[in-house]
Amino acid sequence: MSGMPETAGKGGDSGGSAVADAVRCWPRRRGLAVVCGGGPAWGWTVLGEPRGVLTVGSRGSTWTGEGEAAFAVGRGVLADMRSALEWGKKQSREAAPETGPLGSGWVVSLSYELGGEIEPAARRRGPDGSWPLIVMQRMVGPRVFDHARGVWDGALPREDEGAAGFRGFRIGELRSEMGQASYEGAVARGIEYIHAGDVYQVNLAHRLVGSFSGSTREAFAALVESARPWHGAYMECAADRVLRAENGKRAIMSASPELFLKVEGRRVVTRPMKGTWPGSRDPAELRESGKDRAELNMIIDLMRNDLGRVCRFGTVKVEDARAIERHGEQRAKSPRAKGPHSEEGGVWQGVGTVVGELRAGVDVVNLLAAAFPAGSVTGAPKIRAMQIIDELEVSGRGPYCGSIGWIGDDGRVCLNVAIRTALVRARVWKGEPDWIEDGEISYSVGAGIVAESVPRREWEETMQKAGVIRGV
Repeated sequence: MSGMPETAGKGGDSGGSAVADAVRCWPRRRGLAVVCGGGPAWGWTVLGEPRGVLTVGSRGSTWTGEGEAAFAVGRGVLADMRSALEWGKKQSREAAPETGPLGSGWVVSLSYELGGEIEPAARRRGPDGSWPLIVMQRMVGPRVFDHARGVWDGALPREDEGAAGFRGFRIGELRSEMGQASYEGAVARGIEYIHAGDVYQVNLAHRLVGSFSGSTREAFAALVESARPWHGAYMECAADRVLRAENGKRAIMSASPELFLKVEGRRVVTRPMKGTWPGSRDPAELRESGKDRAELNMIIDLMRNDLGRVCRFGTVKVEDARAIERHGEQRAKSPRAKGPHSEEGGVWQGVGTVVGELRAGVDVVNLLAAAFPAGSVTGAPKIRAMQIIDELEVSGRGPYCGSIGWIGDDGRVCLNVAIRTALVRARVWKGEPDWIEDGEISYSVGAGIVAESVPRREWEETMQKAGVIRGV
């Protein structure tokens, strides 16, 4: 590989090739974090080496990286997050003016179990400790790709500075931890709760697990090329004292199409998704599906309520009740790629758009306290749905169904809903930051359960969604 093509990002690929090439070219010995854009809501991809990492677990917080972080930790999960964000803003104010389009900020991962810390009544069990509740990676002057113009804002590292060529990866056969019978049983129990009036909808997931060896950067690059995510992300994480000692090295690879929260100025936007159909089918079928329309309407109402807790009265509005969008339609790069994210058609998604204006004094931490986790991955009412999820799912979700994205020192925020997200773990730290030997990959898939749901069809829908990871 010999640098970045001048036309990268053009020709209708939404910048996927440019981002994938940059990931592959990144120096092997330097850490890497990426937040992908490319859709209409967020036109940037942020890429760079973290300068420091704040890791927040249920047992405490720790900072690792350059210098001493001059902010307090140990005051509580969200309090520690706010301390880091305020420290970052102070660092930016005191530094020389930045010329990039986004400036400095944080790449952030919020695990689903953070919701139980925000609202303890929502959980039946504590976090399993295998993933932190929050990971905040400090980015100073990251490289930024402008998807509208198809260009990077500055030079990227060259091969002679230690960038890696193709090294490859291998994903073993993925198997459901629950299995079809157990998952369908959980769906049937969820339907009973709906008929009993506990909830209107509940999102139930199961985890696919397999072996992983090789470069997580190569795997993420392939994922970006095949799935073309509008809100993708990549993070490399090391073990530390707030986690169990056996977790030596971890990576997060997200190909999410779904926007959880975008903040610019005081305006906040959320775009919940409900309804997933194969791209080979007529989108009019999804548009006419009463079940899928009802699922989305419920979650739009939930998100309106969540935003209403922190927005000015009268400003929360449904900007678009239901659009049908196509995602992952680009040609897959892997010759093994088949299914809903291969060249054969991607998937159709039902998407709503809700907007509001944040009240004075409300920051991103207040917003997260009001809205996290996203209603599209819980159900409604949210707290009871989360209790049922804890009862019926057999393992913790971790970053899956949480949120990953960018929080800028300038106040701009873009956080995804971390669906279509793979988690890779190795017990031993060995080699470059992205290199995994004898590791494990997990990829969870879920479905929204309503009164009209049929357990077998919900299982089939979840396995269809697994085509994202099987296509790389």
